[in-house]
Amino acid sequence: MVSHAAPVSTGQDFTLQRYGACRLDRYYRFMKVVAYASPQGLGRAIAWDIVRGLVDARIRRAAFWTLCLPSGRSCVPVLRALRVLPTTAFVNLRLLMPDAYCRDDELALCPCAEPHSVYQFVKKHLPKFWATLQDGGVTDRLLVPSPKNPTDIWDRLGAGDVDLMLLASGSGDGHIAFNSPGTSLESETRVVLLPESTRRDNLRTYPHFGEVANVPRRGVTIGMREILEWPKRTIMVLPGLEKAEALDRVISAHGYDPAWPATVISVCTNPCIYTDLEATRGRARLR
Repeated sequence: MVSHAAPVSTGQDFTLQRYGACRLDRYYRFMKVVAYASPQGLGRAIAWDIVRGLVDARIRRAAFWTLCLPSGRSCVPVLRALRVLPTTAFVNLRLLMPDAYCRDDELALCPCAEPHSVYQFVKKHLPKFWATLQDGGVTDRLLVPSPKNPTDIWDRLGAGDVDLMLLASGSGDGHIAFNSPGTSLESETRVVLLPESTRRDNLRTYPHFGEVANVPRRGVTIGMREILEWPKRTIMVLPGLEKAEALDRVISAHGYDPAWPATVISVCTNPCIYTDLEATRGRARLR
């Protein structure tokens, strides 16, 4: 039943109307910005988008429906919403993990058993998808760039092969995947040294590190070229008060700003930003 309660003011740029999904759509320089009342509402909306894509792929008898999924805090509400689906819903899902930690002592991904491994992230947050991975499935339907041969991933993916790319922004420095401030739009998949600002941000995601010194210093990441070329659609997910500055930076951008790499969303394919009430209120206080 649709509710016609009074609008909720969220600052000078947003007014959130309580109409069922509690959302408001705005446009900033051709970017659609969708604000939800809570991270849970945001997560359910994107999860429903994913479900529609999976169903459509089955109707078309496509081999895969490919989702790019950052392994951080921002997308956890989406993954929680997906848990209600049956295991069979995930059989044609292919995940691309855009970045992963590398070992400090050799050019290899961190051990799969480590809690900060992308494999552990998927196993924890998408257990039903993980259950569908058979022998060889980890490489066929769970794609992670290789530190030894980063550009080999181009053999598996190309322009338009990612049906939906979810992106997130670092709270403190605007990094996207492991593309830190100063990254060029021409950058490709590669191994990078992680600056302290990025490692400090990631300490919030993986508090078991205890301190910044224990966060790995290297990672493998897709580059800006892949972010621009691979997806059919792109959604940046910015929930919560800690993303207020990121929200302000990306919707105020007049183009790509290397000082805040998440502004790449402004030049992405079919860009959209999903945020929530706390982030929009926080942005209003910043201005």
